[in-house]
Amino acid sequence: MGAVVGTEVRDRAASPEGMDPVSQLRQVEESVSHVTVNEMFERSGVRIALVPDPATGRDRFQVMTCPTQDPFPRIMLHEGCNGRGYPLVYADGVLNESVAYKIARFGWWCVGATDLYDLWPGAIRRVRELNPKIKILVHVLGPTFWPSSGPTYTGRLAEGIGERWVMWGSGMYADLSDPVVIDVLLTLYSELLASGLYDGIMVDGMTFSDTWIGALTDPNEVGTGTINEYDAAVRVGKGVLLAGLRARFPNTLIVTNGGPGVFYPGGEGANGHWRENFPLQNDGGGWWANMLAPRGLFGDPAFYRKRPYSVIATTANPAIDRSRARFALASSCLGEGIFVDGPGDFNPAIPYMDWAQPEYRLDRRTGAAAGGVYGGWLGRPVRAAYLKPDAVTWRRDFAFGFVEVNPNAWTSRMEVWP
Repeated sequence: MGAVVGTEVRDRAASPEGMDPVSQLRQVEESVSHVTVNEMFERSGVRIALVPDPATGRDRFQVMTCPTQDPFPRIMLHEGCNGRGYPLVYADGVLNESVAYKIARFGWWCVGATDLYDLWPGAIRRVRELNPKIKILVHVLGPTFWPSSGPTYTGRLAEGIGERWVMWGSGMYADLSDPVVIDVLLTLYSELLASGLYDGIMVDGMTFSDTWIGALTDPNEVGTGTINEYDAAVRVGKGVLLAGLRARFPNTLIVTNGGPGVFYPGGEGANGHWRENFPLQNDGGGWWANMLAPRGLFGDPAFYRKRPYSVIATTANPAIDRSRARFALASSCLGEGIFVDGPGDFNPAIPYMDWAQPEYRLDRRTGAAAGGVYGGWLGRPVRAAYLKPDAVTWRRDFAFGFVEVNPNAWTSRMEVWP
């Protein structure tokens, strides 16, 4: 199969970036030097192609095959607790049972490597007791850390890194070009995953380039002559870190954040990528770049060696911007995605643990909002996502319903089968 099947698309709509889907795919093939689009999708059994539709006389875009994964939609709570474990745990260490129930409503939970791990692991276990099927990821900040000391995870992290860091904002940025730093991170991450508390790990800060955050003011401080040389050394270090983590935990879920990790050796061993502020992340690109391009959700099964799980994260308070939250949720179901809605940093004044759309849980018999654990009501996909004859709307059909997304208008539908 070639990168594009057919030579023309009639009545197609341009993407928000001013480029039609066919041109986007051709640009993909030209921009990826180590693998063609053909090889990329064939390797994972996923094909994106133009297929003629005899009923309409128009070509349509279609993802030709569909990896089978967990039921959809997949809905995750990101964080929800501060560094001390509040509000899940009170200051005196007593569990807040009502908050545990709120967390357990989600099918997925990504929680920081905080005092919950060191001091109150029973709180994490309680959430799992309430929802035995929940998947819990531990969130680590990659190269970012704060001055600390003592026997807790944060203290051991800071002491292990020592003076091997460069300044970044209010925190510190560990020098990932230093093998000692890589070994410290790998040891501590391995300890977290070996605890039995978590099903996987989200490694933050895995950008392809670090110069954009202004972390490095004097490259000579870390023994390199230029910022570009330092950046290249850090890129190698990140690959070593992820490859080492995968070697120690071959079947554990690993998700990276900060930029698609597949563009440096070792990154392809992860399961997927965390896309913040959807659909606007990914170097300023919109929905098309986050979904269709090689760095997009449709391309993840081809890049990542393990079963793909990628995260679509947005910040859309349903009281203010409900349509954006629904748009991101539906988009995550078109590929192998997990949906997150909430602020990037935990703020106990924002009750985002209570943010919910009716589509979080629909009754399969009536189509009305229902209670219970969020997600899963669509079931497993019965076909891959495809572009409808209007050449604008993407659709994916599931055992118990369907989703439709219009990327130009930022609108969506999620319904049970009538």
